[in-house]
Amino acid sequence: MGIGSNTPVIIKYPFWRMTHANEKAVYACLNYNEAYAPSEIAERSICIDGDTGEVLELLLDLCKKVAQNESKAAKTDMKTEKRGNNWTAFFDPGTGRYFAEIMYTSREGREQYDYEITEDIYDQLGTFHDDIDNERLIKTAKKTYSFENTMYGTLGPERTVWDEEADEAMKAAEAKKNNNRKKKN
Repeated sequence: MGIGSNTPVIIKYPFWRMTHANEKAVYACLNYNEAYAPSEIAERSICIDGDTGEVLELLLDLCKKVAQNESKAAKTDMKTEKRGNNWTAFFDPGTGRYFAEIMYTSREGREQYDYEITEDIYDQLGTFHDDIDNERLIKTAKKTYSFENTMYGTLGPERTVWDEEADEAMKAAEAKKNNNRKKKN
């Protein structure tokens, strides 16, 4: 975020190289007028040209709205909730979508994984004799969030997957930025 061209060998170039070397890696860049990636990693890059503060503010607002919607759905429609030892699944009538969470806690730490599941997966949950089979089924769905924290420290940052709502928030931020530029001119 906000890393310009003054000293690219410190942050920008090493991250480009790491992304190029690891096929599973995604390069993300948030920078005002300098959001780009080399063509070799362009398909695995998210480059956002915008003011860091404005974009983060919009993303924070979006995350809060999503969390509020999920919380409301879980509270208002508890009859559609299913539970296992380490997992919970529910239907959100507000969005018409199904979600599941797998959480492991121990004295060594906590791991949390959220998924957007299909109706078919939801219907199958709880029909297995072993909870591990339920978790395996949930893990076949789209992961939307993960967090891993151990007594040795956090294993990387919290990760939220970019989706259509985030795209809409980005478009709103870009429109706001463009309007501000027009007003200045």
